[in-house]
Amino acid sequence: MILDCILSRMVHRDKSGNKISKVDINEILTKSVSNLSINQKLNFGFGIIVGISFLIIGRNFISSVLATRNIHQTQELRIPATLTSSQAQEELLKMSSHVRGYLVTGESRFRDDFYQSRQEFENELFQLAKLLQQDTSPNTYDDLQQLRTVYQEWIILPEQLFALRDDVIGNQPALKKFSEDGEELILSLQSQTTALIKLQSHRSPSAMNVTLLKEMADFQTSLALLVSSLRAYLLTQDVAFQFEYADHVLDNQATWEILINSQANLSESQWEIIKNIEQQHSAFMALPDQLFEIVESDRYRSDLLLFRTQSEPLVTQMLSLLDEMVTYQHDLLAAELAKGRNELAIAQWHMILGGFGVLGIAMVMTALLRRKISAPIGRLTFAASRIIDGNFDAKAIVESGDEILESGDEIGLLARTFNRMTQTLRQSHQDLEAYNQNLQQHSQELEQKNYQLGHTLEELKDTQLQLIQTEKMSSLGQMVAGVAHELNNPVCFIEGNLVPVESYANNLIELIQLYQKHYPEADQEILNKINEIDVEFLIKDLPKILISMQIGTERISQIVLSLRNFSRLDEAEMKLADINEGIDNTVMILRNRLKEQPYRPEIEIIRDYRSDDLVECYPGQLNQVFMNILNNAIDAIDELFPEEKEFPVEFYDWQPNILIRTEQASQFFIVTIIDNGPGIPESVQCRLFDPFFTTKPVGKGTGLGLSISHQIVVEKHGGELSCHSRIDEGTTFEIRIPLIHGESTLPSRNQESYKPTKILHLIH
Repeated sequence: MILDCILSRMVHRDKSGNKISKVDINEILTKSVSNLSINQKLNFGFGIIVGISFLIIGRNFISSVLATRNIHQTQELRIPATLTSSQAQEELLKMSSHVRGYLVTGESRFRDDFYQSRQEFENELFQLAKLLQQDTSPNTYDDLQQLRTVYQEWIILPEQLFALRDDVIGNQPALKKFSEDGEELILSLQSQTTALIKLQSHRSPSAMNVTLLKEMADFQTSLALLVSSLRAYLLTQDVAFQFEYADHVLDNQATWEILINSQANLSESQWEIIKNIEQQHSAFMALPDQLFEIVESDRYRSDLLLFRTQSEPLVTQMLSLLDEMVTYQHDLLAAELAKGRNELAIAQWHMILGGFGVLGIAMVMTALLRRKISAPIGRLTFAASRIIDGNFDAKAIVESGDEILESGDEIGLLARTFNRMTQTLRQSHQDLEAYNQNLQQHSQELEQKNYQLGHTLEELKDTQLQLIQTEKMSSLGQMVAGVAHELNNPVCFIEGNLVPVESYANNLIELIQLYQKHYPEADQEILNKINEIDVEFLIKDLPKILISMQIGTERISQIVLSLRNFSRLDEAEMKLADINEGIDNTVMILRNRLKEQPYRPEIEIIRDYRSDDLVECYPGQLNQVFMNILNNAIDAIDELFPEEKEFPVEFYDWQPNILIRTEQASQFFIVTIIDNGPGIPESVQCRLFDPFFTTKPVGKGTGLGLSISHQIVVEKHGGELSCHSRIDEGTTFEIRIPLIHGESTLPSRNQESYKPTKILHLIH
């Protein structure tokens, strides 16, 4: 069609149809191309390119078919054989891994995965044998036969390993020996110890008999604990259970020494039981060393030993054979592919040369189309840019040479369509501005509602945290108060009976002294008994024992009182309270953490109470604040002394301490708690009071302690809670509680209206 159009314009004819003249062919072609539509120009140009491309592609296709035929023939054998060998290696490794996984964990999924991998491996071997039938190389066939032989030798081992793993006792020599040699001794020791305790419980309730009964019970308990730790270590091999066993052995040996040395205070039947226990105890205590030797040797697990000595070498041999087969097939594949690549390279050179030819034609066509099409489109683009700048009155004028394109030309149609679009766009822009105003108004209303919703959500979170804290403290207070009440009753019984016991003991001592005075020459039997029980020592030691018991009951009473004061359930309203007393109660409860530990010295509490005024507050909640801050201080000091190590030599002359200072300044009651621990990094200080933020390991802290303390001090009391710390210089927490009433209305310790409870002092 295009060619006919061009040829028809090469000759001009008059109205009668006679040829009148010939024009230059170049001029006719140029004019004819200019008058073509865009669609005709594109079809003409790309038709030439497609025609030349087909010629080049046809030539290259013939060359590439010849080159790739050889490659395809090679790939039908070499690549599948290589891939199959590699996949067989992978499945073999999976089988070995699944066997190991089942031996280590005992999970059935590893056993199921093993059978699945086994089926896949055998399928790969079958496919590999089928492929290698086309290969005439004897080496490959020999490797495959050897692989099958080794596999048949190895495949029986996993079932043996699974059976051993399922037999817990038979698979672990140490556990088996413990079951055979130790269980009977343990049962006998427990039964004889129970009989010994039963005999002792029927004896008269003297101080010595009660002490012996306690030691017998401690011996039975420590024996049960060391047996439990030993059994747990044999099952799990956890070193923690071994250390726990060692601790229980020391406790058991110490209790046993006391029982052995108490022959004079035991009956004959009890002593016979003690001698039987001694024989069986010695026999049992010789057993753990043998068990530890088995656990720490290669004989610990029979299945792992069989896997390491027989299964793994066979797997390694099979992997080596498969690797040789993969390498051999890969080398053949590389050689045959190299030959195909050389043939393909020749075809590629033909394609490159033809491509340059097509590229040259394309560049000519591009320049031609750019001049005939891009210029009109550029003018159309200029009009569009004016509209983008906001000039919606701009119109598109598209020309070709000096004449405006007629309506049949695509660009002319595009120009008129563009102008109509401009008018529509102008109207749409006006409508859009109106819509934008409405949208802005709705957006402002939505932002206001979102702000109110966010504020309500924050208040809900705070309320939820307060409810959780209130419920937790209420439950804790009820529990501690109940425990304190239950402890106080038996302590009162003991404390009330100590006075008559002391009086009875003094009367008996006086009676013995009178007998010694008036009857110095007593019967030999009485003299023997006096020497046996060491009357002089009893007369001196009995008052000391009674004094120690009295001190102990007083100590228990102090602790019970501290628990009751600490667990106050009066958070519902503020009340006048002695903050110093609350601090003392908190320190009393933390006494066990403050005392000397194997890995660090005792933490000294330094009190500096400069004000004894009563403060209107929630005392139970403030006690929680003191507890949180003091706990953090103790944790910080403990970080300097790892628990798994002995007390460091470099800290022998260093005394950890916590200073607690109370004072009144202006309208605040100030509590300052200072420790000489490692300090807090600056990067952490800014987040100390954030909820759920903690630097402690997982499981040792929730990150709520300081957050709740900040809420109690700031929100509940309207006070201030601040922290100041530097690395290696310790940490200071300052609590400022406002004095709600004037100083004149606050009673002090010296006023009659104040009746304080007993103040507890920590005895270091």
